[in-house]
Amino acid sequence: MKRPVTVTVFGILNIGFSVFGLFGIIATIALFSAGANSNNPVINIMRENPGFAAWMKISIPLGF
Repeated sequence: MKRPVTVTVFGILNIGFSVFGLFGIIATIALFSAGANSNNPVINIMRENPGFAAWMKISIPLGF
């Protein structure tokens, strides 16, 4: 029995989206583990906000 084309297409799409998700998680971890002497005020505000920091500590492992 031959596999339907839609199953193959959705399998490829799932692999692609998972790769993008892993790149996003790696980029987020790299952003928050970088040095604290950033010139970007938005990154500094995100690091100083305790609610956002707690959200990131919860959402990164869940996203992985």
